[in-house]
Amino acid sequence: MGHVRREVPLALLLAEFRVKHHARTSKNTKKPSCPFQRTGVQHQPIFPVHPIFLSLGPLKIHWYGVFVALGFLAAFKVFHKRAPRIGLDLNEAGNLVVLLFLAGIVGARVYYVILNWQDFSAHPLEIFRIDHGGLVFYGGFLMSLLTLWLWCRWNKRAFALVMDAMVPALAIAQAFGRVGCFMNGCCYGRECDHFWAVRPGSPPEVAGHALHPVQLYETFGLLDIFLTLLVLEKLRRYPGYVACSYVLLYAFLRFFIEFFRGDLPRVILGRFTLAQGLCAILFAGAWIISTRLARRHLRSRNNVSSPSTS
Repeated sequence: MGHVRREVPLALLLAEFRVKHHARTSKNTKKPSCPFQRTGVQHQPIFPVHPIFLSLGPLKIHWYGVFVALGFLAAFKVFHKRAPRIGLDLNEAGNLVVLLFLAGIVGARVYYVILNWQDFSAHPLEIFRIDHGGLVFYGGFLMSLLTLWLWCRWNKRAFALVMDAMVPALAIAQAFGRVGCFMNGCCYGRECDHFWAVRPGSPPEVAGHALHPVQLYETFGLLDIFLTLLVLEKLRRYPGYVACSYVLLYAFLRFFIEFFRGDLPRVILGRFTLAQGLCAILFAGAWIISTRLARRHLRSRNNVSSPSTS
């Protein structure tokens, strides 16, 4: 009986310890940082994102700059392979890629600075730190397009043929650039509770939050576009066909992905971003140009095939 009297208080003490431990654990448990995350689900991202690739004392090398450089090298390789098909020697092709790359960087940065002038007005030297991120595709695309048109006029080259050879290189360069955006934490997505969500280390307003990896969505989409363009090159129906196909495909991709972006305001009808408006314009313009080029090509073929009359 004495043995039983010692066992009963011990069981009660163990039960009381479990209750207190459970209450203490529940109190210290952090709430999920994502407001859309299911309660009680321990969300684990694929991996946390950090913008710094390498630190050497005061020198910091950012992932963004690394992937922009890789994108340039990939574009250089892709266009080099296609240059002889349109009558360009390798030196001429290399110079053109460098020229368009620099024009694209300048245009993309100028567009970004204009959109975010309030941030740069207080720190004007930050304008030149493109390794920190801050390039807008549309600015770079339009500047490169204008530069290529002027180059073709100056060198008496067919603009449509050069564009057909250039757009696969552009697509692969964009894919690398978007990985740079992902590592940098810019161009981030909306909050979500999916198992593939990521938690960037920057910028501060979303650091640690579970977000859609929209940069990777676009990367995979651009890789698909790149492969599609390789197929369309073999089916090219008329000069400019591949270039127009690229614009149509990318405008559609970007318009869809913008719904998952979390860093851009919905300025058009309260539902669409400015980028989506530009996508619609680019899609419509490419469709009209493609239709006209196809009709012109068809008329020229009919004129050549029709017998001459005296």
